[in-house]
Amino acid sequence: IFESTRVRYCSQPTTCRPLCPSAPSLTLLSKLRQCSFSHDKTMLSDDFLGHADVFLNLRESELDVEERELAMALRIEQLEAREAAFEAEEPMRTFALDKRELALKQRELAIEQKIENLLQREGELRYLESVLAKEELDIAERRWTLNARRDEPAGEMAKVFEALTIAGKENIESSEVSENLSQSVAGTVFFGSESEEAAWLKVRMKEMKRRLLKLSTTVKMEGNSDRDVLALAAHADDLREHLRVMRLKADLAGVMKLVNEVATDVASMEAKGVETEAEDKKQVRDSDVTELSLALRFKQLEVREAELRAKEQELTPK
Repeated sequence: IFESTRVRYCSQPTTCRPLCPSAPSLTLLSKLRQCSFSHDKTMLSDDFLGHADVFLNLRESELDVEERELAMALRIEQLEAREAAFEAEEPMRTFALDKRELALKQRELAIEQKIENLLQREGELRYLESVLAKEELDIAERRWTLNARRDEPAGEMAKVFEALTIAGKENIESSEVSENLSQSVAGTVFFGSESEEAAWLKVRMKEMKRRLLKLSTTVKMEGNSDRDVLALAAHADDLREHLRVMRLKADLAGVMKLVNEVATDVASMEAKGVETEAEDKKQVRDSDVTELSLALRFKQLEVREAELRAKEQELTPK
């Protein structure tokens, strides 16, 4: 019974007392002591055994409560140590978060600087393209001028073409004068006598004949019957006609050449315009892809920052 109660008593029988604060009553202890010294088992009645069982149950309950109190105290000590460690790590965690935010801001600034550099580079490229287009136009104009100078007739042919040009201008001016004169004569009303009007008309007719003779391109040899002169005149007419045809052919060939060059330049400029438009579209697509990637990266950074803040809130003690 004494071993099962787990209670230590003093060696003095008169002053025995339990070391635990929850000790049984004196009557129960005296009965137990009498029973243990006399080895008289007849005194162990059912009532005594019931009291002993109650005492053992109470003692076990007290031991369980003490174990729970010890476990709670250990748990409290662990929580206090964890709280102290968390408080000690809080400045380091705050510093790490600040460092992370600073790195994110620096990265955002670097991305913005990169975008500004790209925009500046794009502006420079557009300016260079405009300068190149102007230079190409200047080169095309100079090429056209050089080709025109190269196609100009030289030597005797230059003199012939110059004479023909001067004659053509004179013929045009004379025709304009004669046309104006005929119009003025046709639209003029002469006021005077019949003899004065006849004299005025004769003078006008002589002037008209003189101008018509000047405008005629064939040689009039009515009064001369020399066959050599007539042959030379016919040959001159044929030569003049051939020169006119040659000049027209040369002018037509030069015009066709210029037209072909202009068509080639236009085709090349259109091809270059198509290439430039394709490059512009490609640059626009690349810029759109870059903007989308940057936006996606910003979203990822925001999500990461939100996760870090959530973790910080979870680690922060309430």
